[in-house]
Amino acid sequence: MKTIRFSHNWNNKLDCNVFTTIRKYTDEKFEYYSDAVGKPFKVLLKKAVVCEAELHSVVCMNSCNLDASLLMTDTGLEPPEARELLRRFGVGDEDKVLILIFKKKQEVSD
Repeated sequence: MKTIRFSHNWNNKLDCNVFTTIRKYTDEKFEYYSDAVGKPFKVLLKKAVVCEAELHSVVCMNSCNLDASLLMTDTGLEPPEARELLRRFGVGDEDKVLILIFKKKQEVSD
């Protein structure tokens, strides 16, 4: 099973049935995730399994075109702070990003 890793649960999004993640674009990542649409992923938060989720879709766009609602839902931050967070992750305003949309399949029991 494929795996996706998170270092932080921004806006507690991993607790939701549907969640997004914004990742810096590379050709390799785009191909990897595009080929994985409809497939299950093990979702890890700091090495701990949180859930299993199916990759619903992959969207590619320039970072400057991310709208406020997506930035706020994904990060829990107002747009200026969310954009600064993206810059800390190496995503500039003119860089391409991938928006991955996941639908949770099952929780991990303790």
